[in-house]
Amino acid sequence: MLEGKSYFDLKRILAILIGTDLIGLSVFFYGNAGTYKLAGMVKLAGSTYPIYWYYVHGPIVLTSIGIFSLGILIITLSRLKVNLQKILPFMVLSALVSVIIVTRVFYLGVAPIEVMLPLPAKTDEYVIQTFSAWEIVHGINPYTVNLHNYMLSVLPPQQYTLIYGSNAPPYTLNKVVGFVDFFDYLPQAALFYVPAVLLGMSGVVWNALVYSSGLFLSFRRMKGNSKYIFPAVIAGSMFIFLEPAVMPVPSAGWIVPLLIAVSYPDYPLLAGAMLGWASTFKIYVLPFSLFYLIEAKKMGYNVSKMIYGAISTAVFPTIPFLISDPKAMIKDVMAPLTLNLRPLDGGPGITSLQFLGIFIPKDVQTAILVTVLIAGLLLSISRKLGFVSFIIPSIAFFWWYRPEPQYFMYFPFIALIAVMTGFFGEVNINETRSELWMFSSFSIGLAGLSILFLAQYAFMTPNVNSLLLFLSILTVLFIIPLSLLIERSTRFIDRIRERFLQWGVLFFTTVGMLGISLAISAYFLNGLWYIVMGHNYESDAYLLMSLASQAISQGQNPYLFNFFHQMISDPNFGKLFLAFKYSNTPMDPSSLKPTPVFTPYYDPSGPYFDLGVKVNYVTFYDYPPGLAIVLAPAHLLNIPISFWESIMYSVSIVALFISIHDEKMMLYTAVALLSGIFISFFGEAFSSDITPWVSIIVLAIALRRIPILAGTLSGVAAVMMPEATVLIPFIWILIYFEMDNTYFKKFLFSSITAGSIITLPFLVLYPKTLQMMLFPIIFKLPVDGVSFSSILTVYLFHSQWPISSIELLPYIVFILSLIISLLIYYRLREGILLFPMFVIMTFTRANLEYMVFYPLLALFAWATVSAREPKHVKKLISINKLRLK
Repeated sequence: MLEGKSYFDLKRILAILIGTDLIGLSVFFYGNAGTYKLAGMVKLAGSTYPIYWYYVHGPIVLTSIGIFSLGILIITLSRLKVNLQKILPFMVLSALVSVIIVTRVFYLGVAPIEVMLPLPAKTDEYVIQTFSAWEIVHGINPYTVNLHNYMLSVLPPQQYTLIYGSNAPPYTLNKVVGFVDFFDYLPQAALFYVPAVLLGMSGVVWNALVYSSGLFLSFRRMKGNSKYIFPAVIAGSMFIFLEPAVMPVPSAGWIVPLLIAVSYPDYPLLAGAMLGWASTFKIYVLPFSLFYLIEAKKMGYNVSKMIYGAISTAVFPTIPFLISDPKAMIKDVMAPLTLNLRPLDGGPGITSLQFLGIFIPKDVQTAILVTVLIAGLLLSISRKLGFVSFIIPSIAFFWWYRPEPQYFMYFPFIALIAVMTGFFGEVNINETRSELWMFSSFSIGLAGLSILFLAQYAFMTPNVNSLLLFLSILTVLFIIPLSLLIERSTRFIDRIRERFLQWGVLFFTTVGMLGISLAISAYFLNGLWYIVMGHNYESDAYLLMSLASQAISQGQNPYLFNFFHQMISDPNFGKLFLAFKYSNTPMDPSSLKPTPVFTPYYDPSGPYFDLGVKVNYVTFYDYPPGLAIVLAPAHLLNIPISFWESIMYSVSIVALFISIHDEKMMLYTAVALLSGIFISFFGEAFSSDITPWVSIIVLAIALRRIPILAGTLSGVAAVMMPEATVLIPFIWILIYFEMDNTYFKKFLFSSITAGSIITLPFLVLYPKTLQMMLFPIIFKLPVDGVSFSSILTVYLFHSQWPISSIELLPYIVFILSLIISLLIYYRLREGILLFPMFVIMTFTRANLEYMVFYPLLALFAWATVSAREPKHVKKLISINKLRLK
């Protein structure tokens, strides 16, 4: 039965948010777990151009459809009288673990593969609408102009919407008869960009300004503590948050009007005007507007005035163009209904089942879409569906034969905003501002790092300064520590005035989106770029790790070997990464071969000459022994190391969730994991060689109730990789202050004992092991990555080799961090686990992936250990009880 009364608490809102995020994840997963392949050549205007089509493995398609369906199911169940709190996190886990396993097994597999994916670039839709706006400003009717030559001059044909002849399907490039080279929208689509043209502003920047303003207007309508989870809503929906703001697609032109409409229903003329504009900006918004009016009527809003407002913005802007040349306008606007276009444009959707050999005719899909909409409208009229009615268009357009993500991805997000702004009833969030601020801080920080993790490939294109990436990383890294410090030190959030918070949100949202849009605008102006990555090719670090763990599995000491010959004879040894610009010359990624890359180190008597000095190469195992021991089971089980690591990570995360008994903390953790999806799950599947120590630490947190076992696991992690070694002292400090003395002593003893038992045999049997374990510290390796030290060395000292004075920075920062953690622990608590990020930032060799996992571990600590009252508070409580007695 549906509820009669609309009432929304935090857990219910988080359930809707999780459903929305899963829908976003389905789109993200589908769009990044495939590859573009050359489909052939197409001839346009006398020239021949290569066209690449996107291909996805069947299991990826099924997983994407399954995650989308799960998101819809969760949103629907949150409207029913169903207690989701206990099972919801595990529904999320099932989706995320599926992403890891399916990616690792069916996408990446075992054999080397070449993956080609595009960087963000202008779309034909964006070019047509912005140029049509320019024409309107200059007094030209866009319906009377053919854009054929203009588009050929500014946009690669890869971005065109190709038109096929009547003899298709099957769709092959020799059946292409042209492309969409005219303004095939209603006037509102061009009028949206008129202010940008008048101001001489990029359309992408205009998108960012409009979108940030729309989010701010919705934020202002939120009441009470709901404002303090708004950043988490933005972070959790990062998949659908960024595209309309900073990408060259015109989605902001209809998303923002809908945000205003759902946030201000008590201003019926305004709400109606926004509905009318959005529905004519993109016709596929019209069904949503019908559901909106039905629900508005049931909630008691003035629908009559809304209809008047809708007519004003839908009809009046159209009349001048209709009068000017009615035949041209009708012909262009109606053209999309008659054109023969290829399916599978964007996805995921039911159409993508074609990758499994399941073909559904266009007519059948269209009939299903219409049936779902009609049935939904009838159900919405007869029953009180509430916010669920707002996602029915998403379900319907998932069946469309060209399932562009914007057709179905944004409606759940708009439904969530409608709930939070009170469209469907009272919102009552009783949690403290401090708690909500902590949750939002972790979510927004993980989202920022996740975006950077994904965007770092864009910085690898030619003429892009790594200094820009460094500044971006530094900015994002400070989000969580500053938020935690502000909250823990002064309880500032509990005292802050709401007006100050509102303007702060507007400022940071606008600056953030403008910054991203300006940073990537160069790519839009510089053609279409593709990134080719080779997966399952082995870097020297990964290969050494694999060979060392193989030696351990055979009962051998890996520090006794020089693996040069094994490395050079391995056909998969090397690195394959290429950024290339679209051109008339086709690219075949499978023709590319990996380049073997050794890590040099300074050696005056070395046999090689590199970076201006004599060097030798690292061809021996130079990590602590724990890493090789933990990975040895992969060889014993005869499975790839990467797959073993994915299993380890999946098991540790599942164990963590099982160990959290607080339902609300489980929901917080689930949302934050979805916020930083490229860190928490998806990136793990691609960069699994850097995460074994993370899995061990997460497992230690999951088993925290058994101090000897948790301590043992932390000791194992400490002797796996330097990133873990740096972290462990901060974990000891956290345990000392949070737990009782008996627990701390057991944890510390077992941690030190485990690390010693693993390390000492190697040191005793082969004393030179210590030098090899500390090799990166003792010997000079060239600077690498985007750390403070590497940037300073390259740009200030113009050197590729570490400067002696800079090499001391990590030790200084590490010691100072420990001192600060001890002196002001109760103002930071789990925040001290973020200090290693800044220690790593001073390493002379530090890539982004070395830093991004610390906020994740701090989140887990907050949701488990720090959720308890700290030790000193417990003592005060017990003393007060004694006094009362």
